[in-house]
Amino acid sequence: MKEIISLTKLFINTNLGLSLIQYNRKNNKKAFLKQVGLPVLVLVAMLPLYGLYVAYMAMMYTGMAAIGQVSVLLPMAYTVISVVIIFFGLAYIMAEFYFSGSVEMLLPLPIKPRNIIIGKFGSIIFMEVLLSAALMLPPAVIYGMGQGMGILYYMMALIVIVILPVLPLALETLLIMLLMRSNSFKGKKDVFQIVALFAVLAFFLGLQMYLSSMAGGSDDPMTMVNSMLADNGYLLKTITRMYPVSLLVAQSLNSITLTGMLSLLGLFILTAAAFALMVFVGERVYVKGLISGKESGRGKKALSVTKLQKALSHRSAPALAVFKMDMRLLLRTPIYFFNNVSIVVVVPLVFLMSMFFGKSGGMDIMTLVSDFYKAAPDAMNLILIVVFMFFGSIACTTATTFSREGKNIWLTCIVPVRPLDQMIGRGLSALCIQLLGIVFTLILLAFITPLTLGTVVVSLVLGTIGSFPLLAFGLIVDMMRPLLNWDNPQKAVKNNMNVMIAMMVGWVYMLLVVGISAATGFFIAPVFGYSFFAVVSIVISVLLLMVVKKHLEERMQMMDVE
Repeated sequence: MKEIISLTKLFINTNLGLSLIQYNRKNNKKAFLKQVGLPVLVLVAMLPLYGLYVAYMAMMYTGMAAIGQVSVLLPMAYTVISVVIIFFGLAYIMAEFYFSGSVEMLLPLPIKPRNIIIGKFGSIIFMEVLLSAALMLPPAVIYGMGQGMGILYYMMALIVIVILPVLPLALETLLIMLLMRSNSFKGKKDVFQIVALFAVLAFFLGLQMYLSSMAGGSDDPMTMVNSMLADNGYLLKTITRMYPVSLLVAQSLNSITLTGMLSLLGLFILTAAAFALMVFVGERVYVKGLISGKESGRGKKALSVTKLQKALSHRSAPALAVFKMDMRLLLRTPIYFFNNVSIVVVVPLVFLMSMFFGKSGGMDIMTLVSDFYKAAPDAMNLILIVVFMFFGSIACTTATTFSREGKNIWLTCIVPVRPLDQMIGRGLSALCIQLLGIVFTLILLAFITPLTLGTVVVSLVLGTIGSFPLLAFGLIVDMMRPLLNWDNPQKAVKNNMNVMIAMMVGWVYMLLVVGISAATGFFIAPVFGYSFFAVVSIVISVLLLMVVKKHLEERMQMMDVE
């Protein structure tokens, strides 16, 4: 146990950079203030959004109480948060178990593989418990205050919050270990890791959608309403059919009785069993999978002299060369590929699956979207523009473009490429990923309602132009403060505050420019709204690119020194 605790502390320290923070606190006050101050500022900036979440949970409780379905609040929150943890935990698991260099250093030491697995999993759980607490505390407190619960309820709710991430993450880790143990892609480890990431994600999303369809109620909305009014446990039964584990949560917290305590014990035993199974299987396949993965990379044939000379003699445009370099870095590093591409693929896919897997509501959504488009085509154009810009804001390609190169940034710094070519090349890679999300969205809408050529052209052109400021700002943020000192590629993306800064500023910009454009189009004419949007986006893009052009060369020299 002492060894497990020490390993868990080590992995948490490595992931959060606590030793560096402690060192800077004593020796480099300026760096310390940056490391601590920026995350604090981001958290403070997110408080209004968190306040909206708390208010939404309070409204949910009030609405459910009005129809006598308040018992569904906690199990519903538990189910939704479990899905969120599965999605965000996927990249963390892959990074911690398969992309961290700490395992190679620990394997020669007299440490049991089981303890390494538990320590790594513990460091993941530490991060996910923080997310679980942030999301689960509001509904738990709101329910407890509304129902007048005592101290025992809050103690049991705290236990549920702490163990909430363990069950879904243990099953997810188990599935990833089994997939990564396969030798089917021997010699193509990176390709297989990318496939494994999306396969696990597709498995859990498909399972969730299937369970949702199994839990679907009547197709008649009035029948559903009458059922809710007649049976206070109607919604609870629906949720527990979708995610049976939530029944234990409902029985544990909705009423503090002996049955509730036994249900909590059952939840704990089920979680412990999943964790034990993950450790048992992982101890037998994890280390072997790592070793076979290392060996599969050996024995590759070196380039012949002729091929090497041909590759070196081949020249392409500087901007195109930068674009190829950035895309290759994204494609050959599964964590980069998944974090940049998964959102633009998953968001449209989830929406489509939710309509086709559900027993009710799917056709209603299709009809609603189609009728809305026919009644207000200009409003639909603006919505599509916002969606396309959203893909540009959440794809962290430009906000991590220098950070992803890490300590190898000196290679980029010595290449004689103009700042303008650097901007174009790195912007093109981000634009390609955004266009992927746009294509998926247009394919989705093709299943719902036929779009006119005018809508496709207007939304596509303006959505792409509107994304230029977002991409340029992300490039500026990563140019000014790149995260180059990392030992795990996960840190270059997930632990990079540049992504959060670019995303939050991008969302504020989207709200302002689209809001003003919508008002202009509504009160004057749609063409004026579109024109205002295009002119503002182009002007801001040019101004931001001028900033990049002016400071990029100087900043790259400083990166090289760092």
